[in-house]
Amino acid sequence: AYHEYFEKDYGKHNQYTFYQHKNIEFKHMLDYCFASKSIIEKISKVEIGKYEDWIAYSDHCPLIVEIDGF
Repeated sequence: AYHEYFEKDYGKHNQYTFYQHKNIEFKHMLDYCFASKSIIEKISKVEIGKYEDWIAYSDHCPLIVEIDGF
């Protein structure tokens, strides 16, 4: 969903969902939302939680996908 919504090729993202050992230098995109073409067409918003807001709770930041009609 992220790559389709932001029109990014896989591996060409500029936001991250995982920070190894909670270290901002070791960032990766590990969390995904896979969806069928019919669902992708209904996506109204995709966002990733900010490192600063979430690192106290987890080494992952949330990937939030809003889908119209659900």
